[in-house]
Amino acid sequence: MLKKITTLYGRVVLVQLIAIIVIMAVNGLISYRSNWTRVVEHMNEQIEQVSNRLAFQISLPFWNLDKNAANNILLHEINNPYLSGIAVLQDGKLWTGVVLNANKEVVLAKDLKDSSQLNFEGNEQPKIRIKYKDSREKTWELGDLVLYSTDEFLKKLFMSIIIESVIHTIILIVGISILTVILLNLFLNKPLEKITDTARRIGEGEIELQAELAGTREVLTLATAFNRMTSRLRDSLDAMRRMNEELEKRVAERTENLTLINKELESFSYSVSHDLRAPLRHINGFIKLLESQDTGTLNEKGKHYLQVISESAEKMGLLIDQLLQLSRTGRQELNKTQVSMNRLVRDVINGLSSETSNRSITWAIDDLPETCADPSMLNAVLTNLIGNALKFTRNLENTRIHIGSFAGEKRNETVYFVKDNGVGFDMKYLDKLFGVFQRLHSASEFEGTGIGLANVQRIINRHGGTVWAEGEIGHGASFYFSLING
Repeated sequence: MLKKITTLYGRVVLVQLIAIIVIMAVNGLISYRSNWTRVVEHMNEQIEQVSNRLAFQISLPFWNLDKNAANNILLHEINNPYLSGIAVLQDGKLWTGVVLNANKEVVLAKDLKDSSQLNFEGNEQPKIRIKYKDSREKTWELGDLVLYSTDEFLKKLFMSIIIESVIHTIILIVGISILTVILLNLFLNKPLEKITDTARRIGEGEIELQAELAGTREVLTLATAFNRMTSRLRDSLDAMRRMNEELEKRVAERTENLTLINKELESFSYSVSHDLRAPLRHINGFIKLLESQDTGTLNEKGKHYLQVISESAEKMGLLIDQLLQLSRTGRQELNKTQVSMNRLVRDVINGLSSETSNRSITWAIDDLPETCADPSMLNAVLTNLIGNALKFTRNLENTRIHIGSFAGEKRNETVYFVKDNGVGFDMKYLDKLFGVFQRLHSASEFEGTGIGLANVQRIINRHGGTVWAEGEIGHGASFYFSLING
């Protein structure tokens, strides 16, 4: 049973209960036997003494046939707690007697009309011969004395024995309980308090402390396990400290490398914005000079060549601008604020008025929730997505564009979308959709540089969101991006 009880408190309580029960049983048995034997012996001694004394005292009244004197003697002795009746017999018949009735009243044989009605109850003791020695020293046997004993007094003594045993047991229980509390406090509570205090101080930063190995076997096991745990904790903290130092060193090195890379990017951006633009300006300048100084030496094919060169230079300039914008997007600091998506969508549509004039467009714009983002970057995202929706639906008589949102799977996540009924795209080329310089339509069909969606993906990724698309050739396209509001 002790194996099934795993806690020390449980084992102590169980052992204490078993000990109390055993002590109660043994103490009760010993007390009962010793006291009962003593009481029985005392009763037998008392009855024997009373018998001998009565037989001597009543011999004279019996010789003289003086019942009154004999009754007085019997009335005195009937008060003995061990007696319930006394009978004096002459030739086997009642000469006189006295009893205690059920109401504890004394009844003499002379008080009854018929002395045979005197009811003797209790345990009949052995008869004692009543003898009288006359003046001539002759001994006469006059009759018999019979005593009847009662167990009422024995019952009272028995109850007193039980009460005494209960009192002794209560004293023993109290003593054992006090001793148990003292032992538990000495060998369990105090060591546990020390371990608790050590754990608290370790939690406050004194990790070099160890628990004191004292107390019961269970407490020693606990303290040993606690010390092993704190030792492993110290080892782990040392390892984490070394890892942090190494990590900080690597971060510092990478920060330095990133600083160098950013400087190189800035240098590259400067070169692109100045060194590459200068030849383009020269090309455009010389083309204008040729056009202004042409006196008819260029035929139509030559003029067409000049126009192609001029348009290519302009396209090259636009491409350089968008590459610079893509580069700045990756390095630009985010300035997040609460953005009203409804207002931002209206501003973007108003900014694209040149694309919407003289067209039949059905706008379906839902009530969009606010979000936390960089307003300028989010403006670039919506301008690109809505601009693409207008571009790829411009050959339709009736254009439909739906702008809406729904709750994402993550906490505080909102997914926004722009859907159109334009030319769409083939889903097998989805992996190329957000790449730089990746185009799914020829330049003769729809103009563009193939950088806009790459810029959209970079902006959304920097905000901690994702962007994806769905489409079908001839049935439009849907572009989605998610943002966390918080």
